[in-house]
Amino acid sequence: FGLLLLAFFCTFFFVTLLCGPLMAQARKGTVSRSLSGSGKVRVSPSAADERKFKSILVLSLLPKVAERQVLSGVALELGRQCRFRTVKINGNNISDILKAELRRKPRPEAIISLGTRPSKFLAARTLPVPVVSLGVNQILKRDLPPSHMAKIKGVDFELCQKTILQKLSMLVPNARKIGELKELREKTSESGLIATKKLENSRYTLLSYGVKRRRDIARTSLKLLRNVDVLWLRPSRLLNQPDTVRYLMGKALELGRPVIGLSQNYVRAGALFCLQPDFKDIGAQLAVVLKEGDGAKTGLKPPRLSILCVNARVAQLLGLRLSSAILNEKDVVVVRK
Repeated sequence: FGLLLLAFFCTFFFVTLLCGPLMAQARKGTVSRSLSGSGKVRVSPSAADERKFKSILVLSLLPKVAERQVLSGVALELGRQCRFRTVKINGNNISDILKAELRRKPRPEAIISLGTRPSKFLAARTLPVPVVSLGVNQILKRDLPPSHMAKIKGVDFELCQKTILQKLSMLVPNARKIGELKELREKTSESGLIATKKLENSRYTLLSYGVKRRRDIARTSLKLLRNVDVLWLRPSRLLNQPDTVRYLMGKALELGRPVIGLSQNYVRAGALFCLQPDFKDIGAQLAVVLKEGDGAKTGLKPPRLSILCVNARVAQLLGLRLSSAILNEKDVVVVRK
């Protein structure tokens, strides 16, 4: 019995000694024999071998709160070793900033673009490091040629229209006509009603009013508000200036028209509600796209999670009742100012 036990332990020792390196490779990836029958073992990389990003340049146009939430989501996905260098940009300094940052030693290993404007700028250039973008897909498709659009990877800032309309039907059940202001770029166009269309799979009609010059905003917005039930504010460089937003909010409340805002700041300023993406989860999505590298699909993915923000005081002023079904939803922020 003693000899058998000794033989067993000796066999186990030699098997462990011979197979140890192979087992270590198997833990790192998937082990498979080549079909040629040569007996060589090749190890395919697994999730544990994904590239680690230690230095990331962030070109940001987002407010500080949203920016922090996005980057916390990125760090959560990429790990604690990730370090960000965040640069606030405007429309004129992107090129100079990018050149200076790419000359730095060590050079950033990736670029995250937080905003539609820097995303358009980066898409038009060939860069030595991977880029992921957060922007408005609708604007990028309108402004970029297909060859540039094909290079963009990241997450769309806007939620799908269907989701927003579902929340609108719960908050303003009697609304039928939605109005939006658009910035006109064509020289031949004049401010005023430019389009009317029935929104697909809904009861709503969308009336689009174009604004060509800043001085036309007051006259055109008054026409719009008198003909619609709800004002929907959309991304626009001309129309999203602070003084313009305050004017539109005040005029809409004066005429008893609810406003759909772009963010929680709009709701605090007087919009009835906004449905915005969960910025922390967007950060996680951007990090996943970054890790996928060349294998990631081009285009902007829709946000996975959203947060509904409602202004209870504005709802009361407009004579709207906030049902318990809305207030008891998981991701709802109620502003009472």
